Amino acid sequence: GQMAADFMVLTPIGGGLHYGGYCTPFDLAIGFLLLCLTFMSMLWPENYGMKSPSTGGSSLLESLCQAMRSIKSQPGVLECGAVCSFFEASMFIFVFMWTPALTEEVGPKPPYGTLFASFMVMSMLGSQVFSMLLTKWSVEEIGRFVLVVAVVSHVVPVVTTDVTARYLSLPP
Repeated sequence: GQMAADFMVLTPIGGGLHYGGYCTPFDLAIGFLLLCLTFMSMLWPENYGMKSPSTGGSSLLESLCQAMRSIKSQPGVLECGAVCSFFEASMFIFVFMWTPALTEEVGPKPPYGTLFASFMVMSMLGSQVFSMLLTKWSVEEIGRFVLVVAVVSHVVPVVTTDVTARYLSLPP
């Protein structure tokens, strides 16, 4: 029986799929991702960027050298890249670690759906607050303040095991 099943192409994939439970939305998302990938590959043209008209394009090495010259002549490019990289890194950490950070070893599991919904509401609220702050402060001033708050928020889970403090990102 098993030897015959091993000859079927999708058997190894099917054994790893999970039906129902908390993973169902993610399982369904795979199908939509593949559907969108199909449409995108058929309908979206490739963007090759700016090509030099005299040379008919530039090599990878030339492109990298131009990028390094831009970074050297404009330090803000490197600073912007660093801030974006740290932001994206913190988002990846959040995506993978928010549930373990809020789950105590003993006791009931927290209401993950409600907690995630509150994160999304706070994200929308942050957009609204940003729009209101723009009337009084510059983007740079708001950015500095946000980065300070972000640093404090990222330190809290490191220094405390209190789940409430971690959820609210308040110093213990």
